[in-house]
Amino acid sequence: MRLLHGLAVAALLAGPALAAFPEDENPFTTPDATDPDRQAGMAAWEAQDWDGVVASFTAVAAAAPGDVEAWTRIGYGERKRGRFDAALAAYDRALTLDPDYVPALEYLGVAFLSMDRPGDAAALLARLDALCEAGEGCAERNELDAALTAYRLGEPWDDWSGEGGLD
Repeated sequence: MRLLHGLAVAALLAGPALAAFPEDENPFTTPDATDPDRQAGMAAWEAQDWDGVVASFTAVAAAAPGDVEAWTRIGYGERKRGRFDAALAAYDRALTLDPDYVPALEYLGVAFLSMDRPGDAAALLARLDALCEAGEGCAERNELDAALTAYRLGEPWDDWSGEGGLD
């Protein structure tokens, strides 16, 4: 299992890959802000109700499997609930849909830090460096860098600001 997960991580870290999507899973799904499940999920997000985030965005993803933001929010909520396998699976889905989706890359890096895998987090930071013009103007890159620095110094770090790539 760990080997398979390692291979999946290596594929994610390698960058964009070609993927075939079933017709009903358009990777460019535009989020519908009027969707009641999305609205409930956003309210749960603001309240830091991670059970509500996961439940609501799971419903969003069921209706729109190509919604990369929904999968990223599911991953974030699962990580905050301490369910790292579920978080990794959701981030994997998001990054399968869009290998360069910056919020998912940042949050996956933070998940790796939570799992004591700083090497994997550093590899994602390197990808974010390339995507974010060498660290300029990319809040997600800077957030992951701050988290990795705090991790290496043994300092506490809270990734919840209510702001960032998904807000």
